Amino acid sequence: CVASHGAIKKEVATKSADMQQHLVKLAQEDEQMLRVELDRIHGPQREG
Repeated sequence: CVASHGAIKKEVATKSADMQQHLVKLAQEDEQMLRVELDRIHGPQREG
């Protein structure tokens, strides 16, 4: 049981790291599009 717990913990840690890397990559790919969209949404507020 202890061995299984350790193996599960290790697998979850690996999957979590993989997921975090994937999300960072997606955010980097979408950064410019998101900036344009945020500027469009918040532009009128900045202008007054």
